[in-house]
Amino acid sequence: MRVRDELAEAMRINMEYAPRFGPIRARAGKAMALVSGCKVTEVRGDQALALGLLDCGKGGRKLRSGQLSIDCAPVPGSAGLIGRAVDVDITCTAL
Repeated sequence: MRVRDELAEAMRINMEYAPRFGPIRARAGKAMALVSGCKVTEVRGDQALALGLLDCGKGGRKLRSGQLSIDCAPVPGSAGLIGRAVDVDITCTAL
C-alpha cells in the first residue's frame, strides 16, 4: 500500500488465479481507508493494481506512525476451492 496526498495505491500480492476486479475493488478500498485514515471516494485499476481517490477532509490525512495493527477474521461461508488452493474472504478492522 502506498499513500501520497489524495491518492492511494494497493498492489495485490496473493496468487489467486484470474480474480474479477469487483471483489478486489471492495477489499482494496477498505485497505486504503484503514491505512490512510481518509474516505475512499473511488477505486480504479485492474486485478493487479488499484488506485484510490481519497477525501481527507479539511484537516488533511490522518498520519499513522509505525505499524498498523489490524484484526482479521474469515467471512463465514466464503471458503471455496480454486484449483488446488483454498480461497477465503476475510474482513479486517483496525485495532
